[in-house]
Amino acid sequence: MAHQMSHRRLAAASVESAGDRFDELGNLLRAAHPHLIVRVTNTGDLRCENTPYIREVDPGWDELIDEGYDANGSPLGPVYWRVIRRSEEKLYCSSFLATPEEIIRCWGPNGLAYCNSTTGVAVARVETVLPESADAPTQ
Repeated sequence: MAHQMSHRRLAAASVESAGDRFDELGNLLRAAHPHLIVRVTNTGDLRCENTPYIREVDPGWDELIDEGYDANGSPLGPVYWRVIRRSEEKLYCSSFLATPEEIIRCWGPNGLAYCNSTTGVAVARVETVLPESADAPTQ
C-alpha cells in the first residue's frame, strides 16, 4: 500500500513538472489524441515515404521515452514532440495545429471532420519511425 501511494505521488509530481514546461497550447497538443496522422518511414538512400491517413481507432498505450515542447522553432509551428515505443517500433511523434488548407492538401476533405468548430484547425501528428539503437530501452 505504501509503495502504491509513493508511486501515485511520484506520477502526480511528474505530471505537474511536465505541465510546468508547457504553455496552454503545449498542454493542448500534449493531451490530444490526433486522428490526422502522417507516417514517415525511411526507405533507404536518404529517401523517406510519407503516408498520410486518418486514424479511426486510438492505438492505445504507448511507452513514453522522452517529450518536450517547441513553441517556435519548428516549420510546423508550435510542436509538442515525444519519443515513444509502440509495440516493436520506436517513433518520434510531433503534434501540431493544422489549418483547413493543410488538411485538405494532405488528408483530403474527409480530414475536415476533425477540425474544431470554433477555431477551424485540427491537431495533427507526424509519426517518424526511428531506427533501433543500442541505447533504446527494451520491453
